[in-house]
Amino acid sequence: MKFSVSPQKGWYRYVLIMAGVLIFGLGVVYMRLIAKSGLALAACVSGGSDSVKSMSALCDEQLNVPVDSILVIKHARQMYVYHQSRLLKVYKIALGNNPVGPKHFQGDRKTPEGLYYINGKNANSMAHKSIGISYPNDDDRSYARSKRLPTGGDVEIHGFLNSWDNNKAYLNTDWTWGCIAVANDDIDELFKYVAMGTPINIVP
Repeated sequence: MKFSVSPQKGWYRYVLIMAGVLIFGLGVVYMRLIAKSGLALAACVSGGSDSVKSMSALCDEQLNVPVDSILVIKHARQMYVYHQSRLLKVYKIALGNNPVGPKHFQGDRKTPEGLYYINGKNANSMAHKSIGISYPNDDDRSYARSKRLPTGGDVEIHGFLNSWDNNKAYLNTDWTWGCIAVANDDIDELFKYVAMGTPINIVP
């Protein structure tokens, strides 16, 4: 018995195969990213093996070139800054005190998830300097509108509150209203090297 495959079925099969390859490839990239973030977290906290110690150096590195992209991995409480795709430094962060899931509404105390941009700088904020994040974006506004609730705003990367000292133990718990908190010396550095319009991708 002779079987034949129509051109249409053959095309569908090709598309399914390519989709499977793409999904697999994205999964590998994501797992590598998560593994790398875990390595960085271990390095910033405790040191350890040679590979962890090499990552640890990135936690203490001093920036000397502009940052042109930022990645935040919320579950790892880590922020990565890059120049021309080269990882420059890893920062320990604290999030909104209701950290799981993306920010949707005013007062939900969640930190946003998605692609945003740096849209402001304030050297005289209620915290020790702040860098604005362009939340809400169009998707955020559309979702909030569908629920007839306000999106909120004023999401920033900032240092500790002005009434606090620079004790980095404040980063051991999530305490903001949805912003990303870093130590005061870290926001000083970021304030200098992060330009307006820099993309920031915030992932779970």
